[in-house]
Amino acid sequence: MASFWVVLYIRMTTTTTSAQAVGVLEALDFGLEQAQEMIDREQQELSDSPGLQITRAEPEATKQAKCTGRLLLEASKKLAKELVATASRSAPLKFSLFVDSNRISSEDARDFLARQSVGLPPEECQRRVEKLAGCDLVEPPTPSCSPGFPYRSIDGSCNNLANPKWGAAMIPFRRFLDPAYEDGIDSMRGTNRSREQRLPSSRTVSAMLQKIEQQPKNSLITLMVMQWGQFTDHDIVHTPEAALGMMEKETKPIPCCMNGVEPSTPDGARDCQPIDVSQDSIHSGFGRSCLRFVRSLIANQGCVLGPREQVNQVTAYLDGSSVYGSRSQLARDLRLRSGGQLNRTAARRSGRGHLLPVMECEGGEGGATGGDCFMAGDVRVNEQPALASMHTLWVRAHNTLATQLSVVNPQWEDNMLYEETRRIIGALIQQITYRDFLPVILGETAMQDFKLYPLSTGYTDDYEPTLDASVVNVFGAAAYRFGHTLIGDVLRGDGTDLHLEDSFFKPEQLFEDQTRPSALLEGLVNTSAQPYDTYLVPALINSLFKGPHDPVGMDLMALNIQRGRDHGLPAYPEWRKKCNLTTLDSADDLPSFLFKSAAHTFRKLYRSTDNIDLFPAGLAEQPVPDGLLGPTFTCIIAHQFARLKRGDRFWFENLNQPKPFTEDQLNSLRSAQRTPVRWGKPRNVNTEGEDCPAPSAAEECASVCSSVDSPAESIAMQRACAEGDSDAQVGDADEVTASH
Repeated sequence: MASFWVVLYIRMTTTTTSAQAVGVLEALDFGLEQAQEMIDREQQELSDSPGLQITRAEPEATKQAKCTGRLLLEASKKLAKELVATASRSAPLKFSLFVDSNRISSEDARDFLARQSVGLPPEECQRRVEKLAGCDLVEPPTPSCSPGFPYRSIDGSCNNLANPKWGAAMIPFRRFLDPAYEDGIDSMRGTNRSREQRLPSSRTVSAMLQKIEQQPKNSLITLMVMQWGQFTDHDIVHTPEAALGMMEKETKPIPCCMNGVEPSTPDGARDCQPIDVSQDSIHSGFGRSCLRFVRSLIANQGCVLGPREQVNQVTAYLDGSSVYGSRSQLARDLRLRSGGQLNRTAARRSGRGHLLPVMECEGGEGGATGGDCFMAGDVRVNEQPALASMHTLWVRAHNTLATQLSVVNPQWEDNMLYEETRRIIGALIQQITYRDFLPVILGETAMQDFKLYPLSTGYTDDYEPTLDASVVNVFGAAAYRFGHTLIGDVLRGDGTDLHLEDSFFKPEQLFEDQTRPSALLEGLVNTSAQPYDTYLVPALINSLFKGPHDPVGMDLMALNIQRGRDHGLPAYPEWRKKCNLTTLDSADDLPSFLFKSAAHTFRKLYRSTDNIDLFPAGLAEQPVPDGLLGPTFTCIIAHQFARLKRGDRFWFENLNQPKPFTEDQLNSLRSAQRTPVRWGKPRNVNTEGEDCPAPSAAEECASVCSSVDSPAESIAMQRACAEGDSDAQVGDADEVTASH
């Protein structure tokens, strides 16, 4: 079929240039009308907006989506429909059924729209964007970079000097494969299909997979593997859902499936796309027919026609942005502005260390602390207490190290202490991830094949300025969500346990002595993770984010499956092809790739193997011989982390950066104790000091922050740091490259 579309659009685009230009400009006018209608309609919906928004969109991202993003997307859909309409008038009989279905492959849609974009004057986009209420620029200007500036920018810009926006916050995801939108442009995969090709409800898939026999538990894999995965995921990926209120200080959630009932019929393109649970025994028993699901926010791709893309709100680089933030204002708010320190809150009991700074809760969070929630570099910090504990660890590590550096370098001012500490913390996070975490999940073979191991001595010389480190869509929307299957129902504290279903958005639990951050992190290290398979614990399947008055909660498996369809991720067999794995040609091949019990279930759920969703299939794959994951997720994750290593100019081992670590500094970093992401209870040390990372597990995670009784390790780091440009003065990273 593709050849037909190719011939057709080549025929269309070889008409006169003026005729082509008129068509594109008319499509832009149509996009302008549609975008304005949506902005007007949004103002009426603001008052009905519900409270809780899990993946909150930043106002700036929402503004770009509703202005340029929506205008160009609607124009693209208009042009694609014109292509289909032309085909319906001129197509031979053998194409008529295909054309009547209003479908065009994403590859053909992309190529067709790319041709239409050639010669499109940017001023035509600008003129229309300015007509939209509250809109101004088509896209933010390219940053002006200072090649010799020694520190990362807060928003990730200017890491790549030739392409300053690569890896920065607020840019579109990249793609390994073209999206598989149902209409080629926008509609979720599986929308409006015939009965024979219809996809099962994502809740149905989830419920069926929970009945499969679990795989044996691996006692060497602890819950710390899960927690480190979530922490690093939030450092490099944040996909916001569409939201209301682009001109407000804070965006508002889109009303969708209010009280479990959706009165209108989804069309596959609008933002509210609820999950059908009308046939589910649990939800229907409470009179509910849907689960709330809102599509991800549209990315601003500039004055370019093309299929829908999603936006990443945080920096792609593994740079500690979950600690320091990806926006300049947030980074400033997190700082104490004295001694290089980060803000913090005193614990209720002396000697238990500081906690994260607090702010008024937003969007239905909070609890017994009187409406206080923790504030961190990533807005999702309050999702569950073990995550907030990990954030607390790194704030304590930062403050202890900044204090130690100030003693050795009393001439350093606040900003110098902050930036030097920040780059050390970022280096530790990179080292822990690549040295200790990735080998557990990917295995030795993938680590060697993709050259992911950090060095034991010396510097790397493999920085590739032509390699875009930006996050690929499938990594964030499917593959790196693997840790959801490792989560347990219970978090162990000091003599007490927290039940996960009662702990979502309950930051007040960390103020209690038995469930302080140190106790919860040590509990992670001493608790085996759930087996890696398609099973998720009940707290995630039936009670996710359940409110006090809700009879039932959300379903994380169903949400992940629906998110993949929302993003137009191609079906599972396409990813095996992309990774050069044995192809899945028929259902008879499933037992060769998946756990046998899962293979049987997938045959029942999907009418064709070409329909199988990537996320559940990735979890069901038999693991690689030396790793935790199956080969498809191993392939995707390894590719992404290779990009993040070789495409990062500030990678901690890279000699060719403005201010590389000295060899002594690198040796000090490398001497940090290995982290307990896999096995063993760490040694018991006294680390409950004022700012040191309280738990013994945390002491292992960031041994650069020594225990109060044993400062030797940190002294080595202090002296190494002091060998740098001790009298240098620098401005804020977010101010030096702020000409956006």
